[in-house]
Amino acid sequence: MVASKYSSNVKIRMADMVISANKGKAGEEFFLDSKMGRFLGSGSPDLNLTVHNGALPKISLKNRLFYPGRSWSVFQDGGKTIFAFYSPGSGKRPYALAAIDPGFKSGNIHFREKTFNAGKSRIKKLYPFIHPVGQVLIVNLLSRRNGVLVHSCGIKYKGKGYVFAGVSGAGKTTISRLLRKEKDISLLNDDRIIVRKKGKDFFMYGTPWHGDIPCVSAERAPLTKVFFLKQAKRNYLSALGAVDITSRFLVRIFPLFWDKEQMDLTLKLSTELAEQVPCYELGFLPNKSIVEFLKNNRAI
Repeated sequence: MVASKYSSNVKIRMADMVISANKGKAGEEFFLDSKMGRFLGSGSPDLNLTVHNGALPKISLKNRLFYPGRSWSVFQDGGKTIFAFYSPGSGKRPYALAAIDPGFKSGNIHFREKTFNAGKSRIKKLYPFIHPVGQVLIVNLLSRRNGVLVHSCGIKYKGKGYVFAGVSGAGKTTISRLLRKEKDISLLNDDRIIVRKKGKDFFMYGTPWHGDIPCVSAERAPLTKVFFLKQAKRNYLSALGAVDITSRFLVRIFPLFWDKEQMDLTLKLSTELAEQVPCYELGFLPNKSIVEFLKNNRAI
C-alpha cells in the first residue's frame, strides 16, 4: 500500500461532503493510501471525527442493529450509533470502534494500538479511513445528504455522467475496460459510484473503492443516464418504467436497513431518480461493439 504522511489533521472530500479526522493526542501521524489521497479536501466538515489509538473504550455491544458480514456491525448505545470493525486477525474482538453522536455530525474512532503499529517506533501511525471504515461512514453520511453508494461503474463523457449499475457478475469490469480505452471517456470507478441529489439535480461521483481496475477519480458529473447491465447475445437498450427502475436500483445500493427513517429517505430518493433520470436495461456483448453501439445510438 503506497501511503502519504500527514502531520496535521486530515480532511477528505467526497460527493461534495467533507469528513475531518482529528488526532486524539500528539505523537501520532495520519496516513492515507494513494487512492484515498486523491480525495483530500477542505471546507467545513459534515462529519467531524476525533481519532484515538490505544485501548478500546468500554462501549456496550449488546444492542446490535445490523450485521452485514464478518467485517463490521452496527449497534446503538446511549443514543449513539456504534460501528464495530473486525478482521481475520482480530477474531471476535473488534480492531476499531466508531461512536457517532446523534445527528451524525461528530464522533470518535478508537483503533486498537496494534492495528497499525509494529516494532518499537515512538510514532504511532493512523490510517483513519482504512477500508471498510471510510466506506461505512460515507454510506451513513450519504443517507442523510440525499445520496447513495451504488454497485456500478461510472464514466464522464463530454461533461456528462453515465452510471452502469450491476450486481456481481453483471459485467461492470468488462464494460469499464472497454469504455476506458476511448480517449474521450474518463472512468471514475469500475465498481462503486456515488449518486447524490443536490437541489433539483442528480450528480454522480467517483469513489476510492475500486474493483479489478485500480482507477479512481474524485471527479463529479451531472447524472445523465443510468444503465442496468445485463450480459446478452446482442447489444440492445430497453427503456424502463418507474416501478422497475426503483426495484432495480434498491438491490444495487448500500442501504441502511436498520434505520427506518434513513430507509424512507432512500426510498424517496430512488423514486425521484426514477422520475427524473432516464434509465435503461443495457444488454451487451463483451467486446468493442458495445462502445460503438452506445455512441451510434446516442445513448452516451
